[in-house]
Amino acid sequence: CDVYLTKSNIDGTVSKQKISIIFHVKPVADENLKFDMTNKKVFVAGDSVQLNFPYDPDTHVSVPANSNFKLSIDDIPVSYSVNVDGLNFTMPVHHLAGAKKLNIQFDNQGKTVSLTRSLLSKIDYGDIEYWMGDKGRPGATYVVITEQRVDRQEYLDWINSQFTNFLNTPIVAQYSNYWNLVVIKKPAPENYAYVDNEEVSAILFGDLKESGYAFVKSFVPNYDGIILNTNLNGRATGGYLMVVNFPHINILLHEFGHLHAKLGDEYADTSYPRDPIYMEGLNPNVSNFNDYESIPWKHWILDKTNIPGVNAGADQMGVGAFLGANYKANQFYRPMLSTIMGFDIFAPFGPIYTEAWALGTYERLGILGSITSTKTANLRTFTVAKEWDRNLTKVEWFLNGSKQDGWTNQSEIIVDENKIAENIYSIKAELTDLSSYIKNPHAYSAFK
Repeated sequence: CDVYLTKSNIDGTVSKQKISIIFHVKPVADENLKFDMTNKKVFVAGDSVQLNFPYDPDTHVSVPANSNFKLSIDDIPVSYSVNVDGLNFTMPVHHLAGAKKLNIQFDNQGKTVSLTRSLLSKIDYGDIEYWMGDKGRPGATYVVITEQRVDRQEYLDWINSQFTNFLNTPIVAQYSNYWNLVVIKKPAPENYAYVDNEEVSAILFGDLKESGYAFVKSFVPNYDGIILNTNLNGRATGGYLMVVNFPHINILLHEFGHLHAKLGDEYADTSYPRDPIYMEGLNPNVSNFNDYESIPWKHWILDKTNIPGVNAGADQMGVGAFLGANYKANQFYRPMLSTIMGFDIFAPFGPIYTEAWALGTYERLGILGSITSTKTANLRTFTVAKEWDRNLTKVEWFLNGSKQDGWTNQSEIIVDENKIAENIYSIKAELTDLSSYIKNPHAYSAFK
């Protein structure tokens, strides 16, 4: 984000958010010991959490009860008690719902062992629950609702089973501090889902009408997308509305791929005909082209002279350009042979898809877009209004093109204009994602 300023207090232009990449390679710990929660669920503040003693998964022998345990959640120490079954602690209050890092350290055979696992927390406000984020938090906000005709308990059971798995998915958990998921527990006043074509009953549509929008806004005034649960067969996502029938976690990922990551369908059949015209760049995973220089995701292709899907001798399991996508068998290309955005709903979320997810997260988060400046006498203050996770994202500041190391990750910097010789100077803020999900932040026009 470049801001050009003059000493006469006239603001210049602001460019789009800039994201660069740093690769981090971390060693993988060989954890010979395991530990589990005996009462697995999504916890709220005040819940009792019971852990068994760490044990060897081969022999099932537990470590002694006097092993000098230390517990923490997201690196914040947690008090606990020891009982005959293991360790027990009370879930502390968190200002954000979502995936938490539960860590246990202890002494074992003269060494300090550290084990980590994910723990999910939610914030309960009565009629609504935040399963990710909280009220007033930056980033996209998605709201889950159900129709009048759906059994409320069946709906809540589905939320508890599949959304628990969804939030534990690595790409979702990685950015859990950067978006919000709200569940409205009571059914909406009407039914909104319908089948548009009886011959293609798997495709559902939804019309929330005025009553549906009023219902959602009464609980969550500002939102970016709605997930409508129905008991009709089928599913579909269009615009900001997702319509689903108690889907499995992988189907949730597919539909959220549309809603959050701007991913397109990779079906190669014509059972549900679409307009054959595709605007290049609309979706990060669909292209009109299969020549290396024109492929949007080419930075994930290992060998430009031997492209999977294009060259016969290439490894068909790698990233390439495979014919068949956007409901056309012989017109558009997709990145991988088998993907979750196509017919193989159990395929993993590949690198193009996780990259798009991360870019979609940052686009809706708008960290650098929240920068403001004020001036008092000769001091110009720049402030980043939105928070960010410094373990995941780094913000660096540049003065006249020179990086200011002392300003790294500062949400507020002050420039003394009397110490700047030039009449016109530039301030640049650069955001860097510290995960390995983003390889080329400027590859897809969908996020520009």
